[in-house]
Amino acid sequence: MEEAHNPPKPPKKPRKKKASTCVEVVGLAASSGIGIGVVQLLERRPAPVSVFPVDDAQSEKERYLTALHRVGAQLGAASSEAESRFGPDEARIYRAQTELLSATLFQKNIPRIILQRKINAEAVIREQIWLLEDKNHVHPDGSPPPGISDITDILQQLSLLLIHDNPHCLIFEENTVLLARELLPSDMILINADAVVGLITEKGGPYSHAAIMARSLGIPGVMGLSNAMTTIHSGDWVIVDGSEGRVLIHPDSDAVERYEQQVIRDRTMREEAKESATLPAISTDGVTVSLLANARRPEDVKSVLESGAGGIGLFRTELPFLMGAHFVSEDEQFELYRRVVEGMGGLPVTFRTLDIGGDKIKPGTAGEFEANPFLGLRSVRFSLKHPDLLTEQLRALIRAGVYGPVDVMFPMVTTLEEMDRLSALFHRVIDDLASEGVVPERTPRMGVMIEVPSAAILAEKLFSRVEFASIGTNDLIQYLLAVDRTNRDVNHLYSPFDPAVLTLIRDVARAARKTDTELSICGEAAADPLCAVVFTSLGIPILSMEPTSIIEVKRALRSSHMGSIGPVVDEALNLDTAQEVRSYLEQELDIDASR
Repeated sequence: MEEAHNPPKPPKKPRKKKASTCVEVVGLAASSGIGIGVVQLLERRPAPVSVFPVDDAQSEKERYLTALHRVGAQLGAASSEAESRFGPDEARIYRAQTELLSATLFQKNIPRIILQRKINAEAVIREQIWLLEDKNHVHPDGSPPPGISDITDILQQLSLLLIHDNPHCLIFEENTVLLARELLPSDMILINADAVVGLITEKGGPYSHAAIMARSLGIPGVMGLSNAMTTIHSGDWVIVDGSEGRVLIHPDSDAVERYEQQVIRDRTMREEAKESATLPAISTDGVTVSLLANARRPEDVKSVLESGAGGIGLFRTELPFLMGAHFVSEDEQFELYRRVVEGMGGLPVTFRTLDIGGDKIKPGTAGEFEANPFLGLRSVRFSLKHPDLLTEQLRALIRAGVYGPVDVMFPMVTTLEEMDRLSALFHRVIDDLASEGVVPERTPRMGVMIEVPSAAILAEKLFSRVEFASIGTNDLIQYLLAVDRTNRDVNHLYSPFDPAVLTLIRDVARAARKTDTELSICGEAAADPLCAVVFTSLGIPILSMEPTSIIEVKRALRSSHMGSIGPVVDEALNLDTAQEVRSYLEQELDIDASR
């Protein structure tokens, strides 16, 4: 979870309610953390719009264009507000909407319909909204096709302006859990993070605009919750567990007490993090572990440094690409990467090249509606199909290396041929920049991510081609076990403790030692204290995770004796199921992350 701008406050007790049975419902974990409060419903009820003829269609068209100009001005103001509250990357959402105003729908289609049919602009816009809703096929994560929400949002603002109404303002009481069918960017900008403690939506998923901004605000969120609008009602007292994707409706006193204690523990750990930030991650028998942080925007640098991380082990570069209506230019990327490198003050930063595709779709790209995007034009496959885009990104990254130590790693590599093509392009860019007089502080290292079984099997050969490697457990587990972790029907099968997963990670670690290749783990599993200790015992001494997880992992490592853990892990690998492995490790290792 990204740290909230303000520590969470213990929720006030709601008014007395009749005794009711606690109901637990499960959606998609969109923004980590726990929120306890009273539900407030955000339900859009547009004013009724009648269709009537206009005497002067040209004047009606001009009235529409004036409203369109006003929406553009409002989006510009929203962009400035977003940049001050969230940072420049999130402000791209509103700049992208501004760019959409030049689309044919707004500039030609709607004016043409007004002139041809000689009817009021409100009616034309309402028809366009209905058409979009009728065609609104959703992606597997529950979100609408790219751009649809933005277009609907703009049309809604236009409609409100034209009927002499202002865009709605969202007013919340303290400890509000916001319930909506869908949250749009224009909604998120109005949310008061001091009052709203949780978000629940029927539509959307972890990669929707609302989820991205919820994480920036530190508001826990569960999205893609089927029938949320009929299952949960305004005034209900609920617990939102954004880490697990769960919502408890009318929780009993035991559940409330359990989650309130977790809120207090989370806040206490954040406060203690600064005190222990300078302590080294060294086991009781002297094994040193390098703890790095994951990040995705320049504003994350502050929390990375406060956590005591030794650098950034994974900087996800795709966010600016996903938010804009166009691909980010080399100079725009360079400025973003330079801010990150300079902000880290000499600590190393490892950038992952564009990981687009799968559940991270760029509007207008080939493969946007692939039948199986996770097995399609994703990550380096996309980059190699568009070498000009990859070249621009590599140039921007290496230019940023002038300002501090930079490394570059390629995601989702599946074959040696891919790695050879990527390596050739990487070194050609370095040579080209050198001829232009651009010489980094130190030559950026090239690395590979191990995220699919084929890469793990070929690890030794891959490692002979790179200078470092990182295991991305999120995708490796998903592909190895054939489990979509966002699918509520099968995500119980997704586990880093599956014997197949741990055996494969052990084999990759052995290949790294054999080839003397630096190896790290940067997936979510690294943030689990028990996993962290197990990975270290397997010979992986570099772990990268969210900044807020470092304190807990560091405590677990500092209380562990690696020499005695190795044999226990070896024995665990002989067990048959993930549950057996985890239970055995918990019992035998007794990992303590509380000291």
